[in-house]
Amino acid sequence: APVLQGAQGDFTTCEHSVSDPVCQPSAAEVAAFNTTTVWQQFAMEWAYSDLAPHEWSKHGGCTGWTQDKFFKTSEQTYTTVRAMAGPAFIEAHAGSSVSPSDLKAAFEKTPGLGCDSCSLGDVWVALALDPTTLLPTTAIDYADPPTTCDSCAAVKIPSWQGCSAPGPSPGPAPGPSPAGQCVKNVKGPACTYDPKVSNTPADPCKNLTDCVRCAHSGACTDVPLAEELFLA
Repeated sequence: APVLQGAQGDFTTCEHSVSDPVCQPSAAEVAAFNTTTVWQQFAMEWAYSDLAPHEWSKHGGCTGWTQDKFFKTSEQTYTTVRAMAGPAFIEAHAGSSVSPSDLKAAFEKTPGLGCDSCSLGDVWVALALDPTTLLPTTAIDYADPPTTCDSCAAVKIPSWQGCSAPGPSPGPAPGPSPAGQCVKNVKGPACTYDPKVSNTPADPCKNLTDCVRCAHSGACTDVPLAEELFLA
């Protein structure tokens, strides 16, 4: 179960919704991190969805860290992981197909790799934790990794295809997403994110109208995972 009460306060209200102010990163932190060189470069759901308050309220609040330290540590960890051989292999092969064995062999330790119709959708890397500082250290094997890529003859690594041309000026903001379906640009019905199930045929969001997967934010979405990948 998630730890919802920690050194930074009581985040119980954030369990089902991050709309409460206690769940939100401060305006100063958003200004510092929601930029083209930070969240908009490597954390698109943090920049344009509600994953940043989800991560802060569920994970950051129990560390005893300030928001600034939590988000800086997240950024530094991303930079460290990106420099590892496995993620570097993925970036180098973006837009092409590779064998599952070559993909796994590129990582120093066993990764968690998730595929949807043999298209790479999730990459999980586990890091050891310094018990004193709580900072991530060296790579370790990912426990109980997904197996959705194992049966593929080749794994397609999606590449970012650029932004589509801007459309007409938007009208009034849409209301809440109707129950049981996803609506474009509206947060969808609540779901429980599970990396082993999300974006697979077992994903419960696929049973809802116009929903394609359960997102990290804990809501069903109509946005295919490949459109949210950002590979430099």
